[in-house]
Amino acid sequence: MTSKIFFEGTPNNVPTYPWLPQAAVFFFSWLNPLHPHEIQNLKNFLSSFFPSWHSHGRPIQAIGLLSFRSILAVGVDETTEPISGCAKDTLYRNLQNWSSDQGLNLADRGWIPIISFEELRWARFDQVRQMDPNLPIVDLSCERWSQYVDTFAQPISRTRLRFLLKQPV
Repeated sequence: MTSKIFFEGTPNNVPTYPWLPQAAVFFFSWLNPLHPHEIQNLKNFLSSFFPSWHSHGRPIQAIGLLSFRSILAVGVDETTEPISGCAKDTLYRNLQNWSSDQGLNLADRGWIPIISFEELRWARFDQVRQMDPNLPIVDLSCERWSQYVDTFAQPISRTRLRFLLKQPV
């Protein structure tokens, strides 16, 4: 069993585990960057949550990655069996509760993270339609870790989001 680990950075600087490329990925984001003490609290939370997280009675292998101090990607090993709906609900509910306890609000899916001069800024989904398709974003519509790695900080035109935005390929 691979130990559960929390990293900061980009998906390109995470150690490779055999299961990681095809791992399911779930995103949580905050519109304001987390402060250092909030990041430490998040690490502590995930360090206690991951070992107790189960799907159909089996422990879940997972990895957490925080990028731009605002976007948490949780990669989940599904090589033996898909993660259950109850386990997904548990993850979402626990991260929502943790955020509330910290006085933080999770961003809803209507926000798109845009990378500008190595900084992260946010735009509403409908605003992104009018933006330059070469603008780099963080595509939170990915379903697999390998998609996240391939499209991280790529132009809108090279991500899955282009279909949702109905932008030319």
